Amino acid sequence: MQTTPAPVMNITNSDGNLTLSWIIPSTNFVLQQCTDLSAGDWMAVTNQPVLNLTNLQNQVTLPLPTNNVFFRLSTP
Repeated sequence: MQTTPAPVMNITNSDGNLTLSWIIPSTNFVLQQCTDLSAGDWMAVTNQPVLNLTNLQNQVTLPLPTNNVFFRLSTP
């Protein structure tokens, strides 16, 4: 029996954008965001990930937020 390792999300800030990336696992993940961790109102990010074939990572680029935003990867 094999288990899928938890993905590691990388976050970089470049040119006023936030890029989130994670390695392609055998399980699909959905990128979610929320502005208040105590409320637990996680919503799917509507931007679709783009596959970067150079490093085999999914990448999503978003405008740099002006307020606190939290991100996580979840299985559908």
